[in-house]
Amino acid sequence: MRSVPRSVTHPGPKETERLPFALSRGRAVTLALRGGQDLQSAIAAALSDVGLLSGWLELETASVDALAYVIPDKAPTAETVAWYSQTHHLRAPGLIHHLGLVVGQADGGLFLHGHGSWSETDGAARFGHLLFAETMLAQDVIACGFLLEDAVFERLPDAESNFSLFQPKSLPETVSEEADFALLRMLPNEDLTVGLDAVCAQLGWRQARVYGLGSLVGAQFEDGRLLDSFATEFVICDAIAQSEGNALSGPEIHIVGEAGGAGLRGRVQRGSNPVLVTAEILLQRLS
Repeated sequence: MRSVPRSVTHPGPKETERLPFALSRGRAVTLALRGGQDLQSAIAAALSDVGLLSGWLELETASVDALAYVIPDKAPTAETVAWYSQTHHLRAPGLIHHLGLVVGQADGGLFLHGHGSWSETDGAARFGHLLFAETMLAQDVIACGFLLEDAVFERLPDAESNFSLFQPKSLPETVSEEADFALLRMLPNEDLTVGLDAVCAQLGWRQARVYGLGSLVGAQFEDGRLLDSFATEFVICDAIAQSEGNALSGPEIHIVGEAGGAGLRGRVQRGSNPVLVTAEILLQRLS
C-alpha cells in the first residue's frame, strides 16, 4: 500500500491553467558534441549554428572525465515541498548510459535541464539530475532530438511551487499553422498519463509521441511495483499520447526517489501518478 500522499499542496497560489502549452513547427537535429569540455559548453557550441532556442535532446554512451549530479530530497524549509540532495560526484572515468534533456532559455541565455543514468567504469548504475557545467566529456558524442521554430521553454519564477521552472512560450512574429510539435508543462497533481491524453485531445491530434522529464509523487507501475518516495525525478523512455484515451500501456519512465541508486524503470499505471512540481514535455504529432 502506498504510504506517500497521492497529492501535494504547494506554498503559493494555485495556477488556473494546469496544462499550458505552445504550438510550434520543429526540426530533427543531430548535434556533434566535442569532447574535452564541460557538457554545458559542448551543447552551447553545437547549438550556436542552429539558431533555435528550445527543444529536446538525448545522448547515449558518452564517456566522461567528471560527472556531477543531485537526486530529489526533502525540503529544508517550508518554502518548497521538496529540494535536492548534496552534489554527488562520479569518479573518473565514467559513462553516461542515457541522458534526456530539455533545451531552454533563462535570463536571455541557454539553460539545460536533464535527467539520466550513468556509472563509473565497472560500477553500479546511478540515476539523477545532471549538473551540466560540472560534467566533462572525455570524447566526442552525438546528441539527437528536435528543436523548435515557433516556441521556447523559458525558465521563470513560479509562484505556486516557489521554484524557477520552464514555462512554454510562443515566440512573437512566427507562424504555427503547420505546427507538428507542442511544448507542454504539466502542473502539480495532474496525472502523467491522463494529462498527456487530454492535451492531445485539446490539440485535435489523434496520436502524439511524448518526450520529456519531471517529478512525480512517488510512482505506481503497471506491474505492481511501487516507488514509495514523496520526491522523485523521472525521464520518459517511451510514450504515446492518444486523444481518445490511451488503450496502450502507460508511459515507460526511468525514475529515482530520495534513496537514490539506479532507480526503477517500467510503464506507469494510468491515473495513479500525479506530478509533484512539474513535467516538461515535448509532443510530436503522429496523426
